[in-house]
Amino acid sequence: MSPHQDADSPWKTVLRRFFPEAITFFFPDIANLIDWQKPPVFLDKEFVRLTPNAKIGKRYADQLVKVQLKRRQTLILLLHIEIQASKERCFEERMLVYALRIFDHFHQLPCSLAILCDSISDWRPHHHALVSPSSRLDFEFTASKLLDYQSQWADLEANPNPFAVVVMAHLKAQALKQKGPELRHWKFLLVRSLYERGYNRAQILDLFKFIDWIIVLPTALNNSFWNDLKTYEEEKKMAYITSVEKIGFKRGKQAGKQAGRQETQRSIILSMLAEGIPLETIARVTQLSIEQIQAIQKP
Repeated sequence: MSPHQDADSPWKTVLRRFFPEAITFFFPDIANLIDWQKPPVFLDKEFVRLTPNAKIGKRYADQLVKVQLKRRQTLILLLHIEIQASKERCFEERMLVYALRIFDHFHQLPCSLAILCDSISDWRPHHHALVSPSSRLDFEFTASKLLDYQSQWADLEANPNPFAVVVMAHLKAQALKQKGPELRHWKFLLVRSLYERGYNRAQILDLFKFIDWIIVLPTALNNSFWNDLKTYEEEKKMAYITSVEKIGFKRGKQAGKQAGRQETQRSIILSMLAEGIPLETIARVTQLSIEQIQAIQKP
């Protein structure tokens, strides 16, 4: 499985890690209504029960989150987040079906939001209607289109919100996927910007995982990228990312010398995952596929 086939996890991870920042970036009017002093609650089990089959459409990093509003302490707002990767004929219907199922379960209409990652500029889903001779149901939801930010590049570069970097990485990966050297240049600039923005180590590592997943380079260019990143981190005396890579290689060597050791390959890999080492790094140093690593990760 290539990183781009594993589309669900990186988006889910970055959304959950920076959820208030994501809503503030894409949907500022909604964010202003929320009391962020009350931590959001991710309703994963409930959402799985509400969407048991995939016939309606391919789910792509769906999130159902319970938050609390500022003005009424007892009011709970349900946010339905969609990360849609490509144009989908039944997407609007799927959003409506999800909203109705959520309403049936919680007796509350969710705030349905969509983040559209596709490359089709004139695809703007936001409405679905059901009509019969005696009844009509109109459903509207709010969508944010990543392509629209292409014309706001200077604003993205100046925006301290972590999701500005997420959007820039996505747009460059989308526009330059056949242009390796230029993509390598932008990958380095985006990773370097994480330090220049003043993010802490944990934030840098979390955002790097997304950038490293979405901007995939050929081996030679990837090695060049890592060499430049190592030099940059040494100059800044902030070896955040390359230290994780170093730990990964050290652990990988241990995995190759299992004979006579009590620590098994599985425990080594689980330890690497717990330390936040990206799947791609673990795959490189252990010579395992991402599918094998994910299988080890499962309980």
